[in-house]
Amino acid sequence: MAEKESNFTGWLNEKILPIVGKFANTRFVRAVMGAGYSIIAFTIIGSMFLIMSVITQVITFPSFVDFYNSTLGRFNNLFTVIYNATLGITALFFTGSFAYSYTKIYQQEENLDISPLTGAFLSLFALFVTVPQLVWKNGSAQFLTDTKNAVFSGYAVSGSGLTRIGATGIFTGLIMGTLAVQIYRLCVKKGWSIKMPNSVPKG
Repeated sequence: MAEKESNFTGWLNEKILPIVGKFANTRFVRAVMGAGYSIIAFTIIGSMFLIMSVITQVITFPSFVDFYNSTLGRFNNLFTVIYNATLGITALFFTGSFAYSYTKIYQQEENLDISPLTGAFLSLFALFVTVPQLVWKNGSAQFLTDTKNAVFSGYAVSGSGLTRIGATGIFTGLIMGTLAVQIYRLCVKKGWSIKMPNSVPKG
């Protein structure tokens, strides 16, 4: 049994770990990790205020509910605002941070004249393009309206705001952020740019 475990461990170390190590060291994964670290504070703060706003649904003792409602419960709407400003727009924080890190990695490792801040803004623009829901109807693209599912003029809303800029939009943000940064990088590498007249100040 010990020999089988040893062989399996050796196989993992020889075959699997090098592949995992190479994948973990890719620019994309490093940028994702950087983005994850950067939003930890927002996640913690948002979670704390979410707990505070729903605590009476968990601890239902009448004496505690009465005490809470007469003290901290008076600020429940404020707690909701703070939650909406953190976890409610997680995709924005994550996408912007990911694109900033991703662009900065290319800037440093490929010595490109690209701005991490520009990469972040381009990625946020790309994310916002995906927020409204469109359907093909009567021969044209139209905004989806579904009042039953709280979708108005293409925008799905909930108690925390636009649903697609919350946690549900993180995966989309990764895709759009990657595309935006790669297109930005390609344009700079190929020298594809709009030439402005000399009268326009540089920078």
